[in-house]
Amino acid sequence: LKLTMTILVDLERHASRTAANASLMTKLFWAQFVNTAIIVLVVKAYLHGALEKVPVIGSIKFVTDYVGAGQHDDINGKWFVSVGASTALAILLNVFSTAVPPTIMVYVRRLIIRFLFCLGLKPATQELLNQQFEEADFNLALRFSQVMNIVVTVICYSGGFPLLWWFGCVYLFGSFWLDKFVFLRGSKIPPMYTERVCQMACKLIPIGIVIHAFLSMWAFGSQEVFPSAAITQQILDEQARLEERRITAERLERYGLYLLRRVLDCFRWGTIWQFLLCAALGLFGAGYAVLVILGGGDEKRTLALFRKVYSCFMGCLCCCCRKSKVGTAADTKPKLYVDELEGMKKAGIIYDYEMVTNPRYRAAALAIAKQNERLDGTGTMAGIATTEGA
Repeated sequence: LKLTMTILVDLERHASRTAANASLMTKLFWAQFVNTAIIVLVVKAYLHGALEKVPVIGSIKFVTDYVGAGQHDDINGKWFVSVGASTALAILLNVFSTAVPPTIMVYVRRLIIRFLFCLGLKPATQELLNQQFEEADFNLALRFSQVMNIVVTVICYSGGFPLLWWFGCVYLFGSFWLDKFVFLRGSKIPPMYTERVCQMACKLIPIGIVIHAFLSMWAFGSQEVFPSAAITQQILDEQARLEERRITAERLERYGLYLLRRVLDCFRWGTIWQFLLCAALGLFGAGYAVLVILGGGDEKRTLALFRKVYSCFMGCLCCCCRKSKVGTAADTKPKLYVDELEGMKKAGIIYDYEMVTNPRYRAAALAIAKQNERLDGTGTMAGIATTEGA
């Protein structure tokens, strides 16, 4: 897989090593994510022969025999046990299959070099000797793709499997220390990369958030596992009507009616927050897609359009809030400072900017005035005394 993706990236002929690593990281991520999170979901799903009705795919026997021919036609208790156990096991095995081998290879490579020297197989030139003792490259794209594969997989399935967060923490803890050792002790100095690879990795996280929202909504809507009350009586009546139609329907139609009934389960009190989150993500995704189309696929133009739309929205929101405040303030008569002055004095509220009227600075003001009186005898104390009397 790594060799195939590397060849494809080389054929793309990128202008920099950063761009090549970003492209390689994205391709490796998708290949590993499909293998880790999607295949287990598709293989263990039972679609009641729905793929046989698809024009092209239905004629491929290999697809109809292995895809959609599993044991689970819905997210139920058995599905949690089967898919959850395999996903958790895959995450734990990734610690030993992705992070541990580079650490072992650091010592294996050094042992091989010593063994060759013991046999007398030494390089003929100093340049070859330097190359032999130089450490291997740290594969930034591969490690980023492997880590993001686990992170996105955990985010996707953590709604129904909260324990996956702990498995993800174990993986990240182990991979951090092992990668740190390999990078500092077993790798040569890398070239000067930019932040593009990290930015591409961060852009993969929303994919897991979207899948997490929809899977959580579907899982919490299962009345077998997470029973909850319906929001309205009309939902229960519609589900009862669909259940009556299922009795006389064919196999595939019966499964379709069952899925419609499960969609209505998403409108329950146990899934209302997931439904609102999915709706918000859907609106945001649709809006962002429109901005990408208007921006012609250029990331900078898309971000500029997004900032303009955001500023217009916030401006309209501020105008509405300002109008509501103005309307509320118009109902009350404005009060003048002269009318409130006596009340402020009686309440002990500071009513001007003179230091003497502020209790915190009164002593300092009197001391300054007394010092000025000693120096020039201008009678400042009399002015202060007059202010105090007022």
